[in-house]
Amino acid sequence: MLAATNPVAVMTIALVGGIVFGACGALIRGNRGFAVGFVIGAILVPAVIAVFGIMLVRTGIFAVPG
Repeated sequence: MLAATNPVAVMTIALVGGIVFGACGALIRGNRGFAVGFVIGAILVPAVIAVFGIMLVRTGIFAVPG
């Protein structure tokens, strides 16, 4: 989970998530849809990835047997 500790990685993920959500919002609502989608995507995407990563670690999938 190196990405969770690297602020550049988190910001890159937020930027890409914001752009993708913004593009979807722009298709539906125009400029205002882009702005709303960008903000929602920039907040939601890193949060979901972080929660998913925590869930994976808690399952023990990365545990070393022994």
